[in-house]
Amino acid sequence: MTIRPGEEWGEVVAEPDEGETITGDLAREIGVDERALRPHEAIEWRLLPLDVLVVETTDSQGHRGELRETSWITAGQPLFGPFVVVASTSFVHGRRLFSRAHPNDGRFEWFSLSPRMGLRQRIAFRHRTRTETHLPHPDVTTGSGAEFRYEFARPTVVRASSGARIRDVLQLRVTINVDAARLYLPICRIEP
Repeated sequence: MTIRPGEEWGEVVAEPDEGETITGDLAREIGVDERALRPHEAIEWRLLPLDVLVVETTDSQGHRGELRETSWITAGQPLFGPFVVVASTSFVHGRRLFSRAHPNDGRFEWFSLSPRMGLRQRIAFRHRTRTETHLPHPDVTTGSGAEFRYEFARPTVVRASSGARIRDVLQLRVTINVDAARLYLPICRIEP
């Protein structure tokens, strides 16, 4: 079930089953220091449902590809050409790009940079993301929702938070699959 403001997220369980590993931007999003996690000391576990980004691609030969991600994907290059970011977390590559995003809110956030946007403007845009002061720009499009589509004039690479890549992509479609993944966080006894 999609998380709602003020409600407890997930449930406490005795033992973990199969689920996602908490690392990188997902750990940052939840406020967990992944180095401090001690699964072997857990007395209970918190089971958190997660939304999954379903990424469907079509390459230049018409072949279809698909991957599933719990955090984010990018397509293209940030310094030239079209560049797209779709995320269910506010953090992408350690940088907080989407202040309203949450990993289980039933939607994702996205932005795209037009190929017309120059290098200086892209660098300035990147610097503004450090302080979350995104200023309106005619070559930046933003949005949120449960479906996103984009067509590229030239083949590009889709990169995922997990490290997966799909090359030679001309068409991109991202949808959200609510509560499709599970994440287990260890609850450890704190000794006085």
